[in-house]
Amino acid sequence: ECIAAGEPMECDIGLMNRERTFNYVAAFGAFTEVSYATPQSLKNLLGHQAYVLEGVKALSDLKPYHVKVTSDNGDVEGSFVYGMVSNTQSVGGVKGLAGQGIDLQDGLFEVTLVKEIRNPLEFQQLVAAFVSQNFERSEMFYSFRVSRISFVFDEDISWTLDGEYGGEHREVCFEVLPRAVSFLVERREEKKTELS
Repeated sequence: ECIAAGEPMECDIGLMNRERTFNYVAAFGAFTEVSYATPQSLKNLLGHQAYVLEGVKALSDLKPYHVKVTSDNGDVEGSFVYGMVSNTQSVGGVKGLAGQGIDLQDGLFEVTLVKEIRNPLEFQQLVAAFVSQNFERSEMFYSFRVSRISFVFDEDISWTLDGEYGGEHREVCFEVLPRAVSFLVERREEKKTELS
């Protein structure tokens, strides 16, 4: 229906280390292996529940990674259990993790870093942020927007790109390719009409 009656919408995409592209999310750390490590037979049998089961198994492996982050919106250094560079309103079905007011055409990535969990209180704060989906007020998160960002780790770190294995890297650089891909979407006038 969108092909026949839709309209084109240009979207930003990301470029990793000047060689691989992604349009949704690039991430490292906790739970990032779930999407590509879950056996296909389990996905076929259980669907979404297969991801949940693999995610629960990953809870015991919340390993912090020391990283230096350099971007056109400032620098950060610390230990994080999760990090992502995204251009989406929800990640893994969680809305608000990438922030509010996401624009897929603004030439910016949304970056989210989850700090190392050092004690039960910080773990509780992290869980509370996910339950309330209020990530911007939590001290466990760094969130900011950039057009270019680089990560330097102490070791090779596995990345996922749009849910697929993205390789292991000690240094990673991302840049936005503004409005690089055009998607056919539902006509915007029709959306406004439906809402009124």
